[in-house]
Order: sequence, then C-alpha cells, then structure tokens
Amino acid sequence: MNEPHAPIYFYGQYHLFYQHNPIGPYWGNIHWGHAVSDDMVRWRDLPIALKPGQSDADPDGCWSGSAVIDDEGIPVLFYTAGNLSQSPSQLIASAKSTFQEDRDNDLIAWKKRDEPVVVQQEGQVWFGNFRDPFLWREEEIWYMLVGTGFLGVGGTAMLYTSNDLENWTYRNYFYVGNYAKYPKSGRMWELPVFLKLGQSRLGEDRYIFIVNPWFGEPSEHYNKFMYYWIGTFEKESYRFIPEEEAPQTFVFGEHFTGPSGFIEQRGRAIIFSLIQDFRTDKQQYKAGWAHCAGLPIELKWGADNQLTVAPIEELKALRKSKLLSLSDKTMEKANEALSIIQGDVLEILLELRPQSAEKYGIKLRCTADGAEETLIYYDRNMHEFNVDKTKSNLDLDVRI
Repeated sequence: MNEPHAPIYFYGQYHLFYQHNPIGPYWGNIHWGHAVSDDMVRWRDLPIALKPGQSDADPDGCWSGSAVIDDEGIPVLFYTAGNLSQSPSQLIASAKSTFQEDRDNDLIAWKKRDEPVVVQQEGQVWFGNFRDPFLWREEEIWYMLVGTGFLGVGGTAMLYTSNDLENWTYRNYFYVGNYAKYPKSGRMWELPVFLKLGQSRLGEDRYIFIVNPWFGEPSEHYNKFMYYWIGTFEKESYRFIPEEEAPQTFVFGEHFTGPSGFIEQRGRAIIFSLIQDFRTDKQQYKAGWAHCAGLPIELKWGADNQLTVAPIEELKALRKSKLLSLSDKTMEKANEALSIIQGDVLEILLELRPQSAEKYGIKLRCTADGAEETLIYYDRNMHEFNVDKTKSNLDLDVRI
C-alpha cells in the first residue's frame, strides 16, 4: 500500500481509502483500497473501490484524492486520474457512490464520471505535475486544492471553487513555497491538507495547511517530512496567509509521510499518514507486503498558543493489562523495575522531573550491550523533543 487518504464518516462508520497495488508489494498499478471502521481503531477491509481503466480518464492509475458528501447526502470521491497517452497525464476525476440506489452502508460500489473534473492548462505552473485534490466546504462554497509547483521557485497548490461539485473555477495559487530558502520543503507539493483549528486571538478562523514535499530530481535525497503552516484563509483573494514563513514539522523521522485528514463529526481535526517500512525490495517481496497506515492523530490549538498532537482517544480501547506503575523512584529503582518489561506494543506514560541533566528520556529496543537502541528524549537547552535512530538497527540492509 501507499498513503491512506480520503477519510470520511458516513452512517455511523469511518471510511478510509488507500493507494494499493493488488497484485504485489511494488509501486504501480494503483487502485483505491478501502477499509471501514466503527472507531478508527479496528478496521475491516472491503473490496477495491476504484480500478484504473473504468473510465477514459484513468487507464494508468487511480491516484490519491479526497472524499466529501454532496447536497443529496451521497459520498463523492475526487482523485488523480493517470493517462500516459495524453498531455498532461495527470487529471482530476470523480466517482459517486451508488448508495442512493442500493442503500449499501459499506459504500462498496462507485460510479465514475465519464469526463475529468479539472484538467491543468498549458502555462499553469509545473505543467504535468498536478495531483492529489483536497476538498472542503465553507458557506455553501466547495473548495478544492490541487498540489503542484513553480519550477525554480517552490511548491504550491492551485485553488478551485464550485457550487455543485461538477463545475469548477480556478481562483488562485493558494500559497507558494520558497525552495531556495527552505529546500527540504520541496520543488512541488503533493497531498495538500487544509483544516480549521479554531480561532486566533483576533477572532479570525485559524487553519493548518499541510503538504508532502516532492523534489523531481533523482539526485536529490531529503528525509521526507510532512510540513505545515498555521495561518488564516483570505477568502476574497483565495489565498492562505501563514503566521510564519518558515515551514514546521510535527513528526520525527522520515517514516511518517503521506498526509490526509478531515474534520470528523465531533469537530476534531484528524490526520492519517503512511509509515514507510524502508526494507529492501527483496525483503518486501519475501514478506508479501510493503508499508502500512499510521495510527490516526488529533491536532489541536493548545492553550499555550501552540499546535498540539495526540493519539485519538479511541486508541485507549487497545489497552489490556497494566504491567507496571511507578512514581517518585530513583533512576536506578525505576530501571530495575523496567528490566522485566518487554513487548512489541506498549503504551508508556512518562513524567520526568529534571535535575541537572541536559537531555533526558527513555531508551527503547535496547540490546544487552547497548549496541542497538532507540532514544526518545527532551533536550532542555534546545527546547526540543527528539528521536535518535542512530543505533536503531545495525543491519546494513535496513534503512533507518
């Protein structure tokens, strides 16, 4: 699988789609996989939602996109249609659920629209790189972002509006990145996500704008992070105005990429991601699978005027027996008690009162001699929370 995307809540169930090659653990032949859940914790896999070649627009792949519910209460998917026989080869297409006819709560059947919804025009930014629509609605207007970039300048997203989800009007470049100043933010942007997070001190609606950087040059290699800006939406000019120019990241390590998100029925801003496993092609082939979806997280604007990130509360349902509870112990006593605790899946709630140490935290996956370990720690001088994977795996075939 590649990134999960297009989350939606419908008739008491959460639906999540994902980029999927049904014939093997390799990139290409992209379909839309489909899973459903009552709680975003336990998922039930469903039949393929979209297959390439079911319409004239997408013979070469059904790539990432977004999901909404239209005025009739019917879910509609918007996706990147691949057609290598024409230029541009990336188009924005749509498919509508047949729920209205067959009352299928699992939303198994979808009917594609024959013609593309939006086609990039010659002269519009980086021609041919035009993908990953993200939709939302405000004040009876539908908005759609499509990821692209300005050659030699940086990433951007093009903003379109519609009153009916069928006829779309291009409005503006939503926001333009600065590749020269912030090279890790990418030459173009994939998978734009735009969510409301509350209000600023001035009473303006505050939003988070998240992108996945893309570089386009095989010789370039950057750790791929998801970057974000906090800011406001200037509806008159159809532009996003960030509070700070510098892109921020709330993830640690390059395994957390491929963002998607939505405002669910309780008003929470929920983000999904792809966890890339970085095994070799041979290892993935022998295992029979590649990559997986990350646990959903909730974004909030905290009381300290900072973005906060937390696992969704539904994950508490995975708790089983409590293995250990300690308080007011010395380091030696705490480590002695912890020495008997092992497991592949553990929840650790830790509160430390620092004394003189400049860095403090915990070590996970430690070998007895300390040759392998992963550090999770806080640097009090830098005011940074970090993950150190330098010694996470000594196998040269495993990329960390």
